[in-house]
Amino acid sequence: MSLTEKLQNSILFLFILLLPTQFGKHFFFDFSYIGAIRVDYLALKLYTTDILALILILIHNKLLQGWIRKYRQFLVIFLGLACVNIATSTHPIISLFTLVKYLEVIFIGVIFYKQPIAIKTIVVAFTFGALFELSLSISQMVTHGSLQGIFYYFGERFLSTSMPGIAKTTLRGVELLRPYGTFSHPNSLGGFYVLIYTWTLFQLHTVSSKSHSVYIYLLLFFSSLLVFFSFSKNAVLGYSIISIIYIYLYAKMSCTMCKIGRLVGIVALGGLFLSSTHATSSISERYLFFKQGAILFLEKPLFGQGIGQHLYALSRFPSQNPYFFNQPIHNIFLLALVEWGILLFGFVTWTIGQVLKGREVPVLFIVSVVVFTGLFDHYWLTLQQNMLLIGVLFGTVFNKTNPPARNEPVSK
Repeated sequence: MSLTEKLQNSILFLFILLLPTQFGKHFFFDFSYIGAIRVDYLALKLYTTDILALILILIHNKLLQGWIRKYRQFLVIFLGLACVNIATSTHPIISLFTLVKYLEVIFIGVIFYKQPIAIKTIVVAFTFGALFELSLSISQMVTHGSLQGIFYYFGERFLSTSMPGIAKTTLRGVELLRPYGTFSHPNSLGGFYVLIYTWTLFQLHTVSSKSHSVYIYLLLFFSSLLVFFSFSKNAVLGYSIISIIYIYLYAKMSCTMCKIGRLVGIVALGGLFLSSTHATSSISERYLFFKQGAILFLEKPLFGQGIGQHLYALSRFPSQNPYFFNQPIHNIFLLALVEWGILLFGFVTWTIGQVLKGREVPVLFIVSVVVFTGLFDHYWLTLQQNMLLIGVLFGTVFNKTNPPARNEPVSK
């Protein structure tokens, strides 16, 4: 391996390793405030992972140029519709910045799709990242708050169970802090690792799986704990459903009772964490956002309110909870319709459908996790770690250098 290849692999490993973190700089301008309140979602942000992503994009610029030439017709339509959306938006700079973020995710996905990938490198990096997040999350639960110190530089926010608006839950009569790790919210943490868990399950059925099986099983274990400890009901339910389907259809076990035992164990464990109780107002708040989002979509159905800036439109509605103020619509499909409009949303949906047509089971499972969790939250379209993860994982499952093993089919 040449020095250049070693450097490229080192940057890729570091990018994956730091993917769960969110250390970066927020730049607040006049448009980053709503009602004199600073809104993180409306700040221009630069993260460490953005810098590493930019380096990867520059390294693979020839590869990306070839892909752009091949699919230039789709890109011209996409960018044309996006430009109309930006031109008609209230704050074009926010829309332009968000569009650049979307393109970053797309380019990362193309790199992981077209470039020969050492899956072992990705699995090992994810494993160490998950171990770090698990250690930090457990510490936050035990101490009922954040550790700060050096962990601030990985993106850990200041936490305390006494702070208003902090995510807490009650399990068997005991109030617990829902750990954030280095994420913006436990739901984002849970969604991140349920998607990694699903991707990792099907790495057991690839040609290269035996060369790094220890790390695969460690990653499955760490991801499982992080999903459960997030107490995200969407993530836990999605994890349980995926696990049950996988065990029933794909797990090779000669012992029927062993398979039944694993199924019962998943149901029992999932049921335990699903029995925890959060603030009852979260359901009503999500429903309220959904109704408000529907009103906003009907206002500008064709070209939308503007990419990345539906919060400005939502601020026109009165808030019933001061701690849930300036929060995005908790449904990625309605959020996209409100911001993009039906023309851009329809084109993107059609394009994704063409990409997924005829794809194998692992791809569809990963899509189903994003769709299911996205029905009840927004992080796949709004938060750094979750957005970049989509690009990485979809790129790898499409990558032909990591095919399913012939003697271990992933479908029946």
